[in-house]
Amino acid sequence: MKELFQIYLMSLLRPFATQERLRVQREAGMRNSPEVISLFGEAPQVNEFETDSSLTFVDAMCMSWTFSILKAVYAIIAMLIGLEWLGVMGQEGGYLEELKFWSNRAQTITVFMIILEVILFPLTLWFYAKFWGVVIRFFGDVFDVKGDCTNISEQIVNHSLSSHFFLIIPIFGELAKHVSSLMLIYAGLKRNMGLSTIQSLIVLLSPVMLLLFIIFLTLLYIVLMISFI
Repeated sequence: MKELFQIYLMSLLRPFATQERLRVQREAGMRNSPEVISLFGEAPQVNEFETDSSLTFVDAMCMSWTFSILKAVYAIIAMLIGLEWLGVMGQEGGYLEELKFWSNRAQTITVFMIILEVILFPLTLWFYAKFWGVVIRFFGDVFDVKGDCTNISEQIVNHSLSSHFFLIIPIFGELAKHVSSLMLIYAGLKRNMGLSTIQSLIVLLSPVMLLLFIIFLTLLYIVLMISFI
């Protein structure tokens, strides 16, 4: 567990070096070699089945889930503090008392949504991994990348999940997670898949371009329907 967390953390702190190492390990067939390139200095003595530093989806998901739970705890504590503040400030029969009543109902619903988000976290992450896996494999074939694009895409996506570590930061952690996940995918595209800067940016921007294309088609469809009325 300690070794997995070290790899998880190093994927976040040194994304380009980590992805480069994964590429070297894959190309050198490290699973059949007794030597290991370690993320932490000298190569440890391990058997031939412990010959790479790649995270599986389950490993990365479980560690990310821990930080998601921590984020939920932060949110619930913040709401409890808000309720306590309203309780101190509220006056019997006053405006703040009514505000507290509606705030209690709203926060009950919010707590339910937070708990539901934590429960569904693995499913959400699975969709995230599948989406980016399809995108990366597609462009890997388009750009004629050498090697197994499925394996490469899995490595890139799994290691990008280490961005959830930023959820330990209250308030700004969610934003930091989203930004860092894009940076981690970019590092994987550059150093693991071997794409150029322009090609990597095209892959990263492809979901936005797809969304804009769908919006354009939707608006075009609406205009055509209105014109026939």
